[in-house]
Amino acid sequence: MKNLFCYLLVFLSLNLLGQKKILDHPDFDIWNSIQRSNISSSGDYVIYSLVKGEKNSELKIKDYDGNLILKHDRSENNR
Repeated sequence: MKNLFCYLLVFLSLNLLGQKKILDHPDFDIWNSIQRSNISSSGDYVIYSLVKGEKNSELKIKDYDGNLILKHDRSENNR
């Protein structure tokens, strides 16, 4: 009886810990997405635009080691 109770308790706790939060609309607004990425012809630099949901985007330029060289807020081409 003790073993059955222990197994049931372990199974129930694992099942409850395995539950994930359901995504809703406000969660999508805080996600970042990478757009307009490009790599230099020499491969030394990476440039991309990081868009934060419905909010302003920012331009980032990094070297091949991942060091940030330039960060420019609100970088959007409004043609």
